[in-house]
Amino acid sequence: MKGILLFVSLSLIGCDQLSNKQDNKNDNREGSTVEAPPSETPSLPTPAPTPDPFPEPTPEPTKPNCEVLCANPLKQVQQSNGFDYLSFPNFGYRGIGRCRGHALVMQRFSLLAKFDNTTSACDTTNEFCWLKIKSKIDRILSYQASTINGYSDLFEFSSDRRVRAYLWSIVAGTSHRYRAVDAKISVRRFENPHMNIFYELKKRVELGQLPYVGVVGPQTGSHALIVYAVESSSLKPYLCARDPNIVLGVAENCDHKIYFQDNQIYYQRYDRTPDALSFFRITSDEDQRVLRYKTALKTRCMENSREMRLCN
Repeated sequence: MKGILLFVSLSLIGCDQLSNKQDNKNDNREGSTVEAPPSETPSLPTPAPTPDPFPEPTPEPTKPNCEVLCANPLKQVQQSNGFDYLSFPNFGYRGIGRCRGHALVMQRFSLLAKFDNTTSACDTTNEFCWLKIKSKIDRILSYQASTINGYSDLFEFSSDRRVRAYLWSIVAGTSHRYRAVDAKISVRRFENPHMNIFYELKKRVELGQLPYVGVVGPQTGSHALIVYAVESSSLKPYLCARDPNIVLGVAENCDHKIYFQDNQIYYQRYDRTPDALSFFRITSDEDQRVLRYKTALKTRCMENSREMRLCN
């Protein structure tokens, strides 16, 4: 009897345990929450920084029109070093002084010749070299701009024996006789015509010209001068003149002056007392030369500016 009860008890205990296990299984199946282990958030790659936008291209500066850039070519003439004069003075030829030819040769070279001493000069005793140099001289005398290599200025250039002889012949061959009338004078505010001429010369120099002026005085005689600068003293202007009769061999420093006092025009050479001028005149042939200088210099300016892409 005791054996039967023990068996039944064991059987019940076994069933309870099985039933509990089965109940646990059922609880899980019926939706009891079972927390899953926390999952790690997958790491995403760090996005690359957004590049800065490309800068806008800098627009090229607007180039001026070549006609505008070269509108006043006389103001673009190579700055003088003070030696824009011939190495030999005016001289008498067949009994007549050659100041006119001398002055005009200086004027043409001062305006149309560009001297460049960054390269060596060729030997003018060599015929090929001389023909090359002579062609440049002839271009300048024919109102065409030209660059002369190997020399610093007109004084040095005309010191070459062969160049000097050729320019001497040009001066000697320039006639002192010519036909001309009065030049166009824009300054007419004085009753004294010589005062108008004085201020006309001043204006022309300020525009970049090197005006040729004829003068007559007791000491000076009948003569030609080139006005190349304007200076002032005691609030009065005076004109710096280049005199064909004088070769100082040093840089010009307004050694010869044209000035006025009490409406009288005077010319004072560096080695003389002031000379009161009875004749003081600009003629129409000077206006014609100025036009030819402007044309030649404008042509050179436009060719160089286009080559360097400075204008359209």
